[in-house]
Amino acid sequence: MRKIFRFIKNTWRAIRNELPELTVDECEFQTGDLLAFSGTGLFSWVIKVGTLSRISHVAVVLVEDGVPWICESTTLTTSPDGVTGEIKKGVQKHLLKNRVKQYDGEVYYYRLKKEYPEKAQQAIKEWCNKKHKGTGYDAVQAVISGFDLFDHIPDISEEDLEKLFCSEMYAKLTNIAYHAWHGYEPIANPSKENPAEVCDYEFLKLQGKFKI
Repeated sequence: MRKIFRFIKNTWRAIRNELPELTVDECEFQTGDLLAFSGTGLFSWVIKVGTLSRISHVAVVLVEDGVPWICESTTLTTSPDGVTGEIKKGVQKHLLKNRVKQYDGEVYYYRLKKEYPEKAQQAIKEWCNKKHKGTGYDAVQAVISGFDLFDHIPDISEEDLEKLFCSEMYAKLTNIAYHAWHGYEPIANPSKENPAEVCDYEFLKLQGKFKI
């Protein structure tokens, strides 16, 4: 029922064209904000059909020395990593402005309703930097989470962070931030979270979509 309600809500919003159009330069990004992507490729459509959502991919925002970056786990970009200059499959970092400009599809901006304190921001950045050093992409778990199959397949219902898919990564970073901030982790199993579910987190607010 939650999937169906989300689908109806998003479709109605799209019909009424309620979403404001944004530019990257006008946004005041925070570490922990979310970018959500609506892709046009086959794998993106598989995720969107499975979740009954327009969202196929997500990435976390990192603000470093005043410059907004994103950290994401994907295999669907041909842009060199913004740090290493290499084409990566898995966890990678890109300048936010470049990633939005080059993306073939729609990009939505979800902002934290309350900014994370410095210690939570630092914990997010440290974990991203650690995972940036060679963590691969988990396509199998991405599809399984998209179709809510975790509870129906033996031996894969536990958190598994050896490889990462995009929404699993954001959910884990949420736990890391909240553990540093409040001493608890709100997401029971990040490996079960799909892109549509993380976009529904109550501490995020949809700001609009970026102009193409």
